[in-house]
Amino acid sequence: MNIYTGAYFLALAFNKWGVTWQAIGAYNAGFKNNEIQNKRRLIYARKINEVYRKIKNNQHQ
Repeated sequence: MNIYTGAYFLALAFNKWGVTWQAIGAYNAGFKNNEIQNKRRLIYARKINEVYRKIKNNQHQ
């Protein structure tokens, strides 16, 4: 996937769910609405949130 395709799918997710962690999860796990995909979205969003927090914490040191 190139950066344009990734940005396109992220924009679709933001349009559907707003600028939320669920949308971030959908970037990786897809848009299908079922329990398995919901769990996959949550897992991916938590991973990204963890990376984001580590980056933010390192900027303040």
